[in-house]
Amino acid sequence: MKMRMKIKMKDKDNFIQKFQSFISEYQSFVITCHENADGDALGSSNALALFLEALGKEVLMIYPESISSKLDFLPKPKRVHEYTNGYLENVSAEGVLVVDSSSYDRVSRVLDDVEYYQLLSIDHHPTNTEFADINIVDETMSSTCELVYSILKELDNPITKDIAKNLYTGIFTDTGSFNYENVSQFTFEVVKELVEYDVKPHLIAREINENMSLNLFYFTREVLNNLKLDADNRIAWIKCERELLGKYNLNDNEIDGLINYAKKLQPVEFAILFRETEDGNTKVGLRSKTKDVSKIAFEFGGGGHNRAAGCLIEKDIENAKEQVLQRLKDELKHKRSD
Repeated sequence: MKMRMKIKMKDKDNFIQKFQSFISEYQSFVITCHENADGDALGSSNALALFLEALGKEVLMIYPESISSKLDFLPKPKRVHEYTNGYLENVSAEGVLVVDSSSYDRVSRVLDDVEYYQLLSIDHHPTNTEFADINIVDETMSSTCELVYSILKELDNPITKDIAKNLYTGIFTDTGSFNYENVSQFTFEVVKELVEYDVKPHLIAREINENMSLNLFYFTREVLNNLKLDADNRIAWIKCERELLGKYNLNDNEIDGLINYAKKLQPVEFAILFRETEDGNTKVGLRSKTKDVSKIAFEFGGGGHNRAAGCLIEKDIENAKEQVLQRLKDELKHKRSD
């Protein structure tokens, strides 16, 4: 008989009651997540969709864009739509679930084209704005997948191997293969239980960490040749323009790990990835070793976690770069003077 630990969520009973009432009240659901979806966003989305399908619910999973090829191995629900044409026609549902998204603007691209009665959000970002009708937010969780598992395991319906595989993958990716400081004892208790559903950690690790395409390798080599250091080597930044992505036939969601190369450098405190969008604006990824980058991202209209955050700046890449670099230099000077 499998041993099960007690949930340590901040508002355990409240969260479970909110979720159970929501899924009991409605029969049709749309599930979506933020753009540039990572393993946690896709894993929690797929897991919830598969869970609701098993309850006999009508479920449409909407990916906000084409997903990364390295996450294609994840089990998916029956009805999946990739939002790649810029418009959804005649999509409606009684309930919408949004996962791993800290604010409405991160999911507005999909939600603005969906008619629904009620919106429920499940998230673990400390910068969450509680934009939904019902908000289940716990920033103490390592990932949204960890939070989703903590809820689903308390319900009567069983968790399947496909659900567990999605949830394990989301935890694995959002903790940096269990390397980040968001990992807790509870995290390891959760993944221990997920492995009991016949999830194979070594196969998931291989899919995530040992599956780089040759195009991505050549792209990474060229980008890293142009990595820049600033502020006495305490800031490392990388610039990625649309022309370079096109040269190697890559999508935005395939290059997320690029920023970690900059963070690995010994003297670096802040790592930045500046990515040009199709409309000429700039997506900014921020990473740090000891400083809070979520507050800096929030100043630019974004959000995230203490050590990993991001934002969209409606300026060209050069202007955005200068603005963010100056803000980080000021942060370093402020901390030094403290």
